[in-house]
Amino acid sequence: MAKKSTPMVSVIMSTYNKATTIEESVDSILAQTFTDWELIIISMPSPDNTIAVARELAKKSKKIILLEQKVRLFPPAARNCGLNIARGKYIAILDDDDVALPERLEKEVTFLNEHHDIFLVGSGRITIDNLGVVQSVYRCPYQDPQSIKAKLPTENMFTHSSVMYRNEGYRYREKITRSQDYDLYLRLLTDGKRLANIEEPLVKYRLSNSSTSVADNADALQPLMNKKILAMYEQRVKYGHDTYDTDTFEDIRRVNENEPPIKKDWRQIRIYLRSGDQAKVRTLSWDYVKKYKTIKGMLAYVYSFLPKPLAQFIINHRRKV
Repeated sequence: MAKKSTPMVSVIMSTYNKATTIEESVDSILAQTFTDWELIIISMPSPDNTIAVARELAKKSKKIILLEQKVRLFPPAARNCGLNIARGKYIAILDDDDVALPERLEKEVTFLNEHHDIFLVGSGRITIDNLGVVQSVYRCPYQDPQSIKAKLPTENMFTHSSVMYRNEGYRYREKITRSQDYDLYLRLLTDGKRLANIEEPLVKYRLSNSSTSVADNADALQPLMNKKILAMYEQRVKYGHDTYDTDTFEDIRRVNENEPPIKKDWRQIRIYLRSGDQAKVRTLSWDYVKKYKTIKGMLAYVYSFLPKPLAQFIINHRRKV
């Protein structure tokens, strides 16, 4: 039997509850100008038919590997399942609702092949809404390793779905359920790795209603998790190691368990405000008004009736929702 060839790139995609978007994501890999890749999809039990869709998509190419999980995992654990079997020289990340532009893999492989001192490269992004309408274009201002090293401890300038890095055994830390990519980048810095960005957008990043994350109160957890990630980075810089292995993350669990219902309900409305789903905003905000009788709930309800261009303009230029 002929030995199976090793691909240059392993694309890792975890998926949960994304039956409506995963096909576009997978098709964007099938349409790449660079063809020496494998796509590893890690699917989890979902309330929609994501698994059934993923099974059909896996039939499109022998280069697609489907790993079906019996339980729902946090994103870092799901991605690690894919990383554990990845055979590529390079690892590329693509989320199940984002889209790789046709030359993404080709340009990133070329960059890493030509810059042997660079461990990881990302790119700019085009932000789209749930309908695929362009909301903004981000051309990354931090491209060289020196500026990234200086700025990364205060700002994550990488778009996770745009990164490609050398397959040298790095994994996501599974207790870090939010911003696990930020933790990875900072660990690479303290390991002496050099990171870079390509200025031009090579992916479309979707503002989505839902997430592959298990944490439903993601907005509440994000600042706390980022603070912990930065504290561990500072520990490594100062002492050469951090407290991840001994940290129980009890403070994170307390936020998860004790967040007041009024904050949880408003956070759900914010998700749909950002994605531009006015019908969902209308339903949730009216329930919110009846339950809590707040002005911001009524404003969200009024917003849901605005013409879509005006509504999107308001969201894009808001100071804070």
